[in-house]
Amino acid sequence: MTKFLKSKTFRFIIIYSISMAMLEAAVVIYLRVIFFPSHFNFPMVAIPPMIMGAELSRELATILMLVCIGYFAGHNKASRFAWFMISFAIWDIFYYVFLYLFLGWPSSILGWDILFLIPVPWYGPVLSPIIVSLSMIVFAAVILYAQTKTFVLRTNLKERLAMLAGCFIILFTYTYDFIFYIYKMDINTQLAFTMFTPEKYNWLLFSVGIGLIMTGILSYYRRIKRTDEEIVKAMF
Repeated sequence: MTKFLKSKTFRFIIIYSISMAMLEAAVVIYLRVIFFPSHFNFPMVAIPPMIMGAELSRELATILMLVCIGYFAGHNKASRFAWFMISFAIWDIFYYVFLYLFLGWPSSILGWDILFLIPVPWYGPVLSPIIVSLSMIVFAAVILYAQTKTFVLRTNLKERLAMLAGCFIILFTYTYDFIFYIYKMDINTQLAFTMFTPEKYNWLLFSVGIGLIMTGILSYYRRIKRTDEEIVKAMF
């Protein structure tokens, strides 16, 4: 694992991801100055369709750029996915760092934010995506650690199901209230976007999701260590 941390690949991914975070923060700063000149708060103001279309395209382009970084940095599917997660996590964390430096926002890590817009807006406290990003770094580190071994050990079905279930639960906590609001008010997504105000986040359900993800990661790490120890014993 140490060789990855000392590698040029890791250093350049750090630089690239932080630079992307600055670009992302700059766009959000411009949007807030235009649409929220006094302060940022919910509900959101109506955004022209052209701007919204550009924003959705920017979000998609950002993900594709991070996927490309993972592809070029890794040498197989597992390592490419690991580098993608590292790049994504660093970008996401430093995005909030730069917003705080330039705007003094968020004033609290428990403050609400719109995390994503595809396919519907995701709402959550700032702390939640930071925790998710940290878990991605942990998982990426375990994958890269596995890559240093002479044996190939992938996540098993139970570990994958645990992590996928955790991801779906967290996504549910981000989107459920907004989707329920649309059906309750019987309005379209665009109108709901200008009327909806998030109130209470389901931290308990989020904790369950993170717990499942970390359980899958820990199980995978233990199997790597156990297999490594068994190989060493067999050699001697």
